Amino acid sequence: MRKVTVLSGGTECRMRLEGRLFAPWVSKLESARERAQRAASGKTIMVDLSGMTFIDSNGKAVLMNMIGQGTKLVGKDVHNEYIVEELKSRARAAGAARIIG
Repeated sequence: MRKVTVLSGGTECRMRLEGRLFAPWVSKLESARERAQRAASGKTIMVDLSGMTFIDSNGKAVLMNMIGQGTKLVGKDVHNEYIVEELKSRARAAGAARIIG
């Protein structure tokens, strides 16, 4: 993953991801989300996948886990929107209780 930008304002904390999300970078994303969650103090965490060019199965697993924890995923192009819908569907099938969006 080339870059994670965290912006907090209003009712949500936005994390914008850029680059490729694969095994070596999954732990960086998890750490960034934990820091954002602490800083967000009750705000919804929203992860913007618009800058992503590739997500492997490890990246999808961590994003699906984040969905199950109440994180909202968004993508602004057809490919990333498809990934968001796929991950939300898989999270529902796995029994996630808090799917936002």
